[in-house]
Amino acid sequence: MLYKRCQETVDDAALQEAVQCFQAAAQLSSNGIGDLPYILTRLALALQTRYKRGGVLADLDNAITKHGEALELIPQGHSLRCAILNNFANSLLIRFERVGDRADLDDGITKYGEALELTPPGDRNRSSSLMNLASALLTRFEQVGDRADLDECITKHGEALELRPPGYPNRTSSLMNLATALKTRFDQVGDRADLDDCITKYGEALELRPPGHPGYSSNLMNLANALLTRFRQVGDLAALDDCITKSREALDLRPPGHPLRSSNLMNFANALLTRFQRVGDRADLDDGITKYREALELTPPGDSNRSSSLMNFASALLIRFKQVGYRADLDDCITKCGEALELMPPGHPSAPPRS
Repeated sequence: MLYKRCQETVDDAALQEAVQCFQAAAQLSSNGIGDLPYILTRLALALQTRYKRGGVLADLDNAITKHGEALELIPQGHSLRCAILNNFANSLLIRFERVGDRADLDDGITKYGEALELTPPGDRNRSSSLMNLASALLTRFEQVGDRADLDECITKHGEALELRPPGYPNRTSSLMNLATALKTRFDQVGDRADLDDCITKYGEALELRPPGHPGYSSNLMNLANALLTRFRQVGDLAALDDCITKSREALDLRPPGHPLRSSNLMNFANALLTRFQRVGDRADLDDGITKYREALELTPPGDSNRSSSLMNFASALLIRFKQVGYRADLDDCITKCGEALELMPPGHPSAPPRS
Protein backbone atom coordinates (compact mmCIF):
# COMPACT_ATOMS: atom_id res chain seq x y z
CA MET A 1 0.00 0.00 0.00
CA LEU A 2 2.84 2.38 0.86
CA TYR A 3 4.61 1.71 -2.46
CA LYS A 4 1.36 2.23 -4.38
CA ARG A 5 0.86 5.59 -2.65
CA CYS A 6 4.39 6.76 -3.48
CA GLN A 7 3.84 5.78 -7.14
CA GLU A 8 0.64 7.78 -7.33
CA THR A 9 2.04 10.94 -5.69
CA VAL A 10 5.27 12.92 -5.68
CA ASP A 11 5.70 12.19 -1.98
CA ASP A 12 9.45 11.52 -1.77
CA ALA A 13 9.19 10.82 1.95
CA ALA A 14 6.70 8.02 1.27
CA LEU A 15 9.00 6.61 -1.39
CA GLN A 16 11.97 6.67 0.97
CA GLU A 17 9.87 4.97 3.64
CA ALA A 18 8.80 2.30 1.15
CA VAL A 19 12.42 1.55 0.23
CA GLN A 20 13.40 1.27 3.88
CA CYS A 21 10.41 -0.95 4.71
CA PHE A 22 11.12 -3.33 1.84
CA GLN A 23 14.83 -3.44 2.77
CA ALA A 24 13.92 -4.34 6.35
CA ALA A 25 11.39 -6.95 5.19
CA ALA A 26 13.96 -8.51 2.85
CA GLN A 27 16.48 -8.71 5.71
CA LEU A 28 13.93 -10.40 7.96
CA SER A 29 12.98 -12.88 5.23
CA SER A 30 16.52 -13.71 4.14
CA ASN A 31 16.68 -16.96 6.09
CA GLY A 32 13.90 -18.58 4.08
CA ILE A 33 12.35 -18.12 0.65
CA GLY A 34 8.69 -17.55 1.58
CA ASP A 35 7.66 -14.12 0.32
CA LEU A 36 11.24 -12.99 -0.29
CA PRO A 37 11.02 -12.95 -4.12
CA TYR A 38 7.93 -10.76 -3.91
CA ILE A 39 9.57 -8.44 -1.35
CA LEU A 40 12.74 -8.16 -3.44
CA THR A 41 10.66 -7.32 -6.50
CA ARG A 42 8.78 -4.58 -4.66
CA LEU A 43 12.08 -3.23 -3.34
CA ALA A 44 13.52 -3.22 -6.86
CA LEU A 45 10.48 -1.36 -8.23
CA ALA A 46 10.67 1.21 -5.43
CA LEU A 47 14.37 1.76 -6.12
CA GLN A 48 13.64 2.12 -9.82
CA THR A 49 10.96 4.70 -9.06
CA ARG A 50 13.44 6.59 -6.91
CA TYR A 51 15.96 6.49 -9.77
CA LYS A 52 13.40 7.95 -12.18
CA ARG A 53 12.78 10.82 -9.77
CA GLY A 54 16.32 11.52 -8.62
CA GLY A 55 18.52 10.14 -11.39
CA VAL A 56 20.95 8.45 -8.97
CA LEU A 57 22.45 5.58 -10.94
CA ALA A 58 23.19 3.59 -7.78
CA ASP A 59 19.43 3.21 -7.25
CA LEU A 60 19.02 1.69 -10.70
CA ASP A 61 22.03 -0.60 -10.21
CA ASN A 62 20.60 -1.75 -6.89
CA ALA A 63 17.19 -2.31 -8.47
CA ILE A 64 18.75 -4.55 -11.13
CA THR A 65 20.61 -6.49 -8.45
CA LYS A 66 17.39 -7.06 -6.50
CA HIS A 67 15.53 -8.17 -9.64
CA GLY A 68 18.31 -10.68 -10.24
CA GLU A 69 18.13 -11.98 -6.66
CA ALA A 70 14.36 -12.36 -6.92
CA LEU A 71 14.66 -14.25 -10.22
CA GLU A 72 17.19 -16.69 -8.77
CA LEU A 73 14.72 -17.58 -6.01
CA ILE A 74 11.81 -18.24 -8.37
CA PRO A 75 11.70 -21.74 -9.89
CA GLN A 76 10.64 -22.46 -13.44
CA GLY A 77 6.85 -22.60 -13.71
CA HIS A 78 6.21 -20.21 -10.83
CA SER A 79 3.41 -17.72 -11.56
CA LEU A 80 5.58 -14.76 -10.54
CA ARG A 81 8.51 -15.59 -12.82
CA CYS A 82 7.12 -13.91 -15.95
CA ALA A 83 6.47 -10.60 -14.16
CA ILE A 84 9.95 -10.64 -12.59
CA LEU A 85 11.55 -11.26 -15.99
CA ASN A 86 9.66 -8.33 -17.53
CA ASN A 87 10.53 -6.00 -14.65
CA PHE A 88 14.16 -7.12 -14.78
CA ALA A 89 14.30 -6.46 -18.53
CA ASN A 90 12.69 -3.04 -18.11
CA SER A 91 15.38 -2.03 -15.65
CA LEU A 92 18.16 -3.30 -17.89
CA LEU A 93 16.80 -1.30 -20.86
CA ILE A 94 16.57 1.83 -18.70
CA ARG A 95 20.21 1.41 -17.69
CA PHE A 96 21.22 0.81 -21.29
CA GLU A 97 19.61 4.12 -22.26
CA ARG A 98 21.55 5.84 -19.46
CA VAL A 99 24.94 4.11 -19.71
CA GLY A 100 24.99 2.56 -23.18
CA ASP A 101 26.39 -0.83 -22.15
CA ARG A 102 25.45 -3.28 -24.92
CA ALA A 103 25.45 -6.16 -22.42
CA ASP A 104 22.41 -4.62 -20.69
CA LEU A 105 20.54 -4.44 -24.00
CA ASP A 106 21.37 -8.03 -24.91
CA ASP A 107 20.45 -9.26 -21.43
CA GLY A 108 17.20 -7.30 -21.52
CA ILE A 109 16.23 -8.86 -24.85
CA THR A 110 16.99 -12.31 -23.47
CA LYS A 111 14.79 -11.62 -20.45
CA TYR A 112 11.94 -10.29 -22.60
CA GLY A 113 12.22 -13.42 -24.75
CA GLU A 114 12.01 -15.70 -21.70
CA ALA A 115 9.01 -13.75 -20.42
CA LEU A 116 7.27 -14.11 -23.80
CA GLU A 117 7.79 -17.88 -23.71
CA LEU A 118 5.95 -17.92 -20.38
CA THR A 119 3.05 -15.93 -21.87
CA PRO A 120 1.15 -18.41 -24.06
CA PRO A 121 -1.38 -17.54 -26.77
CA GLY A 122 -4.58 -16.44 -25.08
CA ASP A 123 -2.82 -14.81 -22.14
CA ARG A 124 -4.08 -11.24 -21.72
CA ASN A 125 -0.51 -9.97 -21.27
CA ARG A 126 0.88 -11.54 -24.44
CA SER A 127 0.47 -8.46 -26.67
CA SER A 128 2.37 -6.29 -24.17
CA SER A 129 5.10 -8.90 -23.88
CA LEU A 130 5.42 -9.02 -27.69
CA MET A 131 5.66 -5.22 -27.86
CA ASN A 132 8.33 -5.07 -25.15
CA LEU A 133 10.50 -7.54 -27.03
CA ALA A 134 9.87 -5.85 -30.40
CA SER A 135 10.83 -2.42 -29.07
CA ALA A 136 14.07 -3.75 -27.56
CA LEU A 137 14.94 -5.52 -30.83
CA LEU A 138 14.45 -2.27 -32.74
CA THR A 139 16.76 -0.51 -30.28
CA ARG A 140 19.44 -3.14 -30.88
CA PHE A 141 19.01 -2.89 -34.63
CA GLU A 142 19.54 0.87 -34.38
CA GLN A 143 22.72 0.20 -32.39
CA VAL A 144 24.19 -2.73 -34.28
CA GLY A 145 22.42 -2.89 -37.64
CA ASP A 146 21.62 -6.61 -37.60
CA ARG A 147 18.77 -7.04 -40.10
CA ALA A 148 17.55 -10.15 -38.28
CA ASP A 149 16.65 -7.99 -35.26
CA LEU A 150 14.61 -5.65 -37.43
CA ASP A 151 12.78 -8.50 -39.16
CA GLU A 152 11.98 -10.13 -35.83
CA CYS A 153 10.85 -6.78 -34.43
CA ILE A 154 8.35 -6.38 -37.28
CA THR A 155 7.12 -9.95 -36.83
CA LYS A 156 6.54 -9.41 -33.11
CA HIS A 157 4.78 -6.07 -33.64
CA GLY A 158 2.57 -7.78 -36.24
CA GLU A 159 1.66 -10.53 -33.79
CA ALA A 160 0.88 -7.94 -31.12
CA LEU A 161 -1.37 -6.02 -33.51
CA GLU A 162 -3.33 -9.18 -34.32
CA LEU A 163 -4.05 -9.51 -30.60
CA ARG A 164 -5.38 -5.93 -30.54
CA PRO A 165 -8.30 -5.95 -33.00
CA PRO A 166 -10.39 -2.88 -33.91
CA GLY A 167 -11.90 -1.52 -30.71
CA TYR A 168 -9.01 -2.64 -28.51
CA PRO A 169 -7.89 0.26 -26.26
CA ASN A 170 -4.18 0.14 -27.16
CA ARG A 171 -4.49 -0.68 -30.85
CA THR A 172 -3.20 2.76 -31.82
CA SER A 173 0.17 2.26 -30.14
CA SER A 174 0.58 -1.11 -31.86
CA LEU A 175 -0.19 0.45 -35.24
CA MET A 176 2.28 3.28 -34.65
CA ASN A 177 5.08 0.97 -33.48
CA LEU A 178 4.61 -1.39 -36.42
CA ALA A 179 4.49 1.51 -38.89
CA THR A 180 7.72 2.96 -37.49
CA ALA A 181 9.51 -0.39 -37.77
CA LEU A 182 8.24 -0.87 -41.35
CA LYS A 183 9.51 2.60 -42.30
CA THR A 184 12.88 1.75 -40.78
CA ARG A 185 13.10 -1.42 -42.88
CA PHE A 186 12.04 0.43 -46.00
CA ASP A 187 14.83 2.96 -45.41
CA GLN A 188 17.28 0.05 -45.14
CA VAL A 189 16.03 -2.27 -47.86
CA GLY A 190 13.79 -0.21 -50.14
CA ASP A 191 10.91 -2.68 -50.41
CA ARG A 192 7.92 -0.63 -51.60
CA ALA A 193 5.53 -3.01 -49.82
CA ASP A 194 6.97 -1.94 -46.46
CA LEU A 195 6.42 1.74 -47.29
CA ASP A 196 2.83 1.15 -48.43
CA ASP A 197 2.07 -0.92 -45.34
CA CYS A 198 3.68 1.75 -43.15
CA ILE A 199 1.47 4.48 -44.65
CA THR A 200 -1.63 2.33 -44.18
CA LYS A 201 -0.79 1.70 -40.54
CA TYR A 202 -0.02 5.37 -39.83
CA GLY A 203 -3.31 6.31 -41.49
CA GLU A 204 -5.32 3.85 -39.43
CA ALA A 205 -3.62 5.03 -36.24
CA LEU A 206 -4.49 8.63 -37.12
CA GLU A 207 -8.15 7.73 -37.58
CA LEU A 208 -8.23 6.22 -34.10
CA ARG A 209 -6.97 9.39 -32.42
CA PRO A 210 -9.15 12.49 -32.13
CA PRO A 211 -7.58 15.86 -33.06
CA GLY A 212 -7.32 16.81 -29.38
CA HIS A 213 -5.22 13.77 -28.47
CA PRO A 214 -1.66 14.66 -27.28
CA GLY A 215 -0.13 12.38 -29.91
CA TYR A 216 -2.25 13.56 -32.83
CA SER A 217 0.27 16.07 -34.23
CA SER A 218 3.07 13.47 -34.07
CA ASN A 219 0.82 11.00 -35.91
CA LEU A 220 0.23 13.61 -38.60
CA MET A 221 3.95 14.29 -39.05
CA ASN A 222 4.87 10.61 -39.19
CA LEU A 223 2.27 10.06 -41.89
CA ALA A 224 3.34 13.23 -43.74
CA ASN A 225 6.99 12.15 -43.80
CA ALA A 226 6.06 8.69 -45.10
CA LEU A 227 3.90 10.27 -47.83
CA LEU A 228 6.82 12.48 -48.87
CA THR A 229 8.97 9.39 -49.14
CA ARG A 230 6.36 7.75 -51.37
CA PHE A 231 6.35 10.78 -53.66
CA ARG A 232 10.13 10.68 -53.92
CA GLN A 233 10.02 6.98 -54.72
CA VAL A 234 7.24 6.85 -57.31
CA GLY A 235 6.35 10.46 -58.14
CA ASP A 236 2.83 10.22 -56.73
CA LEU A 237 1.75 13.88 -56.66
CA ALA A 238 -1.36 13.06 -54.64
CA ALA A 239 0.89 11.70 -51.90
CA LEU A 240 2.88 14.95 -51.92
CA ASP A 241 -0.27 17.07 -51.73
CA ASP A 242 -1.54 14.93 -48.85
CA CYS A 243 1.86 15.29 -47.14
CA ILE A 244 1.61 19.08 -47.31
CA THR A 245 -1.97 19.04 -46.01
CA LYS A 246 -0.95 16.85 -43.06
CA SER A 247 2.13 18.99 -42.36
CA ARG A 248 0.04 22.16 -42.28
CA GLU A 249 -2.49 20.55 -39.95
CA ALA A 250 0.29 19.38 -37.64
CA LEU A 251 1.87 22.82 -37.57
CA ASP A 252 -1.44 24.37 -36.56
CA LEU A 253 -1.39 22.03 -33.55
CA ARG A 254 2.14 23.15 -32.61
CA PRO A 255 1.89 26.88 -31.92
CA PRO A 256 4.88 29.14 -31.13
CA GLY A 257 6.59 27.78 -28.04
CA HIS A 258 5.87 24.13 -28.84
CA PRO A 259 9.15 22.14 -28.55
CA LEU A 260 8.59 20.32 -31.87
CA ARG A 261 7.52 23.34 -33.92
CA SER A 262 11.00 23.80 -35.44
CA SER A 263 11.24 20.25 -36.81
CA ASN A 264 7.65 20.51 -38.07
CA LEU A 265 8.54 23.73 -39.92
CA MET A 266 11.62 22.12 -41.50
CA ASN A 267 9.70 19.09 -42.74
CA PHE A 268 6.87 21.28 -44.00
CA ALA A 269 9.33 23.52 -45.88
CA ASN A 270 11.04 20.48 -47.42
CA ALA A 271 7.70 19.28 -48.78
CA LEU A 272 6.81 22.71 -50.16
CA LEU A 273 10.17 23.01 -51.94
CA THR A 274 9.72 19.52 -53.34
CA ARG A 275 6.32 20.44 -54.77
CA PHE A 276 7.69 23.69 -56.18
CA GLN A 277 10.37 21.74 -58.03
CA ARG A 278 7.69 19.43 -59.44
CA VAL A 279 4.85 21.87 -60.17
CA GLY A 280 6.58 25.26 -60.29
CA ASP A 281 4.08 27.21 -58.20
CA ARG A 282 5.94 30.23 -56.86
CA ALA A 283 3.66 30.36 -53.81
CA ASP A 284 5.14 27.05 -52.60
CA LEU A 285 8.67 28.43 -52.91
CA ASP A 286 7.82 31.61 -51.00
CA ASP A 287 5.95 29.67 -48.32
CA GLY A 288 8.83 27.23 -48.00
CA ILE A 289 11.34 30.03 -47.50
CA THR A 290 9.11 31.58 -44.85
CA LYS A 291 8.97 28.24 -43.05
CA TYR A 292 12.74 27.74 -43.28
CA ARG A 293 13.29 31.23 -41.88
CA GLU A 294 11.01 30.59 -38.91
CA ALA A 295 12.62 27.21 -38.28
CA LEU A 296 16.06 28.84 -38.25
CA GLU A 297 14.88 31.45 -35.75
CA LEU A 298 13.83 28.57 -33.47
CA THR A 299 17.24 26.86 -33.83
CA PRO A 300 19.64 28.90 -31.66
CA PRO A 301 23.46 28.94 -31.87
CA GLY A 302 24.78 25.76 -30.33
CA ASP A 303 21.87 23.60 -31.54
CA SER A 304 23.15 20.53 -33.40
CA ASN A 305 20.61 21.13 -36.19
CA ARG A 306 21.57 24.73 -36.87
CA SER A 307 24.03 24.07 -39.71
CA SER A 308 21.52 21.94 -41.64
CA SER A 309 18.82 24.54 -41.01
CA LEU A 310 21.10 27.24 -42.42
CA MET A 311 21.95 25.16 -45.49
CA ASN A 312 18.30 24.33 -46.25
CA PHE A 313 17.38 27.99 -45.97
CA ALA A 314 20.33 29.03 -48.17
CA SER A 315 19.44 26.47 -50.84
CA ALA A 316 15.86 27.73 -51.02
CA LEU A 317 17.05 31.34 -51.30
CA LEU A 318 19.37 30.39 -54.16
CA ILE A 319 16.50 28.70 -55.98
CA ARG A 320 14.40 31.85 -55.69
CA PHE A 321 17.28 34.04 -56.84
CA LYS A 322 17.61 31.89 -59.96
CA GLN A 323 13.85 32.12 -60.54
CA VAL A 324 13.27 35.79 -59.76
CA GLY A 325 16.64 37.49 -59.61
CA TYR A 326 16.33 39.13 -56.18
CA ARG A 327 19.86 40.24 -55.25
CA ALA A 328 18.86 40.25 -51.57
CA ASP A 329 18.16 36.50 -51.79
CA LEU A 330 21.62 35.82 -53.19
CA ASP A 331 23.32 37.95 -50.55
CA ASP A 332 21.34 36.26 -47.78
CA CYS A 333 22.12 32.84 -49.29
CA ILE A 334 25.86 33.53 -49.23
CA THR A 335 25.69 34.78 -45.64
CA LYS A 336 23.78 31.69 -44.51
CA CYS A 337 26.18 29.34 -46.31
CA GLY A 338 29.10 31.03 -44.60
CA GLU A 339 27.48 30.65 -41.20
CA ALA A 340 26.72 26.99 -41.90
CA LEU A 341 30.26 26.21 -43.00
CA GLU A 342 31.66 27.79 -39.85
CA LEU A 343 29.60 25.31 -37.83
CA MET A 344 30.74 22.24 -39.75
CA PRO A 345 33.66 20.32 -38.27
CA PRO A 346 36.73 19.49 -40.38
CA GLY A 347 36.03 16.47 -42.54
CA HIS A 348 32.31 17.13 -42.89
CA PRO A 349 31.18 16.25 -46.45
CA SER A 350 29.90 19.81 -47.02
CA ALA A 351 32.80 21.59 -45.37
CA PRO A 352 35.54 23.17 -47.47
CA PRO A 353 39.12 21.91 -47.08
CA ARG A 354 41.08 23.70 -44.37
CA SER A 355 44.78 24.37 -44.40
